[in-house]
Amino acid sequence: MALTMAELRKLVEGQKLRYFLDPNRDALMFGAAGVNGRYQFVILLELDGRFVQFRTVGYLHSRTDHPHLLEVLKVLGALNYKLRFVKFG
Repeated sequence: MALTMAELRKLVEGQKLRYFLDPNRDALMFGAAGVNGRYQFVILLELDGRFVQFRTVGYLHSRTDHPHLLEVLKVLGALNYKLRFVKFG
């Protein structure tokens, strides 16, 4: 079942969230506060609304010279391979 941008907007407005619409593609962005700070979320509608993607912007960062970076990337890669619903980056 496909989701239209109008339906997505109605869902977000029903939660009383302020949002921004990307003028170039079917994407909606909003912010939320959490325990450890503020987070930005992007919801993308792809494949004519049959695929909905949720992304966070700037959620976590790691230094490129961190001594455990390679091991962390291996774990993330294994999780991405194993899990279909959630992808980590």
